[in-house]
Formats: sequence, C-alpha cells, structure tokens
Amino acid sequence: MRQGDRTVLDHPAKTVKDAHALILEMAKGRRVLNVGAAGNATYYRDYGTDGWLHASLCNAAETLVGLDLDAEEAQVATDLGFALHIGNCETADLSETFDLIVLADVLEHVDGPTQAIANMMRHLSPGGEIVLTTPNATFVGNVINAILWRGPNIYWDHVNLYVPENIQALCDRHGWKLLHTHLYSLTDRRTLFMRLKSMVINVVGRLFPRLHSSFICVIRTG
Repeated sequence: MRQGDRTVLDHPAKTVKDAHALILEMAKGRRVLNVGAAGNATYYRDYGTDGWLHASLCNAAETLVGLDLDAEEAQVATDLGFALHIGNCETADLSETFDLIVLADVLEHVDGPTQAIANMMRHLSPGGEIVLTTPNATFVGNVINAILWRGPNIYWDHVNLYVPENIQALCDRHGWKLLHTHLYSLTDRRTLFMRLKSMVINVVGRLFPRLHSSFICVIRTG
C-alpha cells in the first residue's frame, strides 16, 4: 500500500526456514506451472537431483508443467525424464491455466518483470496464485560490500534486484494482491566452507530478517 510517498507492505514480512518446503506445500494436489524449471539441470545431472525444486514439485503436484527459455538446459532436463516447454515467460502462451505458478529465482533474469508477471497472471485458474522468489537487495553480503566501498555481488545474467516493497508497488500499480511475504536464506551444501558461510548468513538473518539473502512473495489477481 502507499503511505504518503512510500510503499509499505500490506502485511508484515515474516521469516521462513525452508522456502522450498513452503512452495511444495502450496503445490500439493494442484496443477502447477514451474517457470525456469531447467535452471541448473546440468548440475543436477552430474551431482544428483536432491535439492532440485522441479524434481520435488513433480512428486508434490497433481500435474506439473515446466517452462524454460534455455533450450540446452531444457534438453538436459528432458534427458533426465522431465519434459519441458521452451519459451519466455514474458510472452509464452501455453493455452492452459494453472492453480499455482512458480517463479523461483526467475524475476531477476527477465527483461520485463511486469510483463512476465502479467503474462503468468493470464495463465492462472480462478483463485490461483503465483509464488516467486528472488534475491534480496538488502542481503547482509551486499551491506558489508557497501560498507567496504564495493558493489553488490550481481550474477552476470541478473538484470534486476529487489526488496519486497518493489513487489508490493507492482501489485499496487496493476491491481494484484500481495498475500504473503517471507524472508529466508538458502543453505549451500556444496563444500564445508559454503555450509559454514550459509550457517552464518542464516544466524544473521534470524537476528535481522531484512539481511536474509532472498525473499518469497505469493500474489494473485486482485
């Protein structure tokens, strides 16, 4: 909502320990579209599918459809037994609707985030929801870098960086409803150093939630 010249959340942002578990709970028994489904498929091919959201959604959802722009990674996913549509979520027309649309770490990649959400809204069944996750601009690592006169760590293919209020502002502008907002930090288990680093980030996030590395929003049509 707008308060004077500021955007504030319609509800307090809460923390969640396991964002994937929250998404999987929302997906149970529903018709689900997972956007960006092939992300890191090569890694999961080489190191196992444990932790791969799309593989977990396949077990949770009544019906699961995948969409990804990366044809090469989509082929890897297909080789692993997960058939996907190739397309851009900003423009794709799948000619069907879904109870839940998942945009996990997608919004920071797209050229037109508003267009992407609006197009996915057109693919929602009545009462359906979009759940999205994205890196948090006020992540403790970015704050430390700013104190040290460094820029934030931006991946080469990330073109947007958000705080939850940006999603609220988009919802306010386009008549969508922001239902829930949660802050969280993922645990990177690839090496001992990364596990220890993730542990520190999670502790900081529990003390100061706005320093968590990511956030999750659930939205629907107004």
